[in-house]
Amino acid sequence: MKKFKIIRVSDWWSTSSLIKKAEDVANQKSQEGYDIVSISFGFRV
Repeated sequence: MKKFKIIRVSDWWSTSSLIKKAEDVANQKSQEGYDIVSISFGFRV
C-alpha cells in the first residue's frame, strides 16, 4: 500500500522565495525516496 504525504510551504514575502523553498523541499523529499506526484501554488489576495 502506498502512503501519501501533503507538504505545505508558505512564504509571506515573494513568489520567488516561495518557489525556492518549494524546490528545496521537493529536492529533499526526492533524496529521501519520495516520488513527487504534483506541486501546486496558490495565493490569497
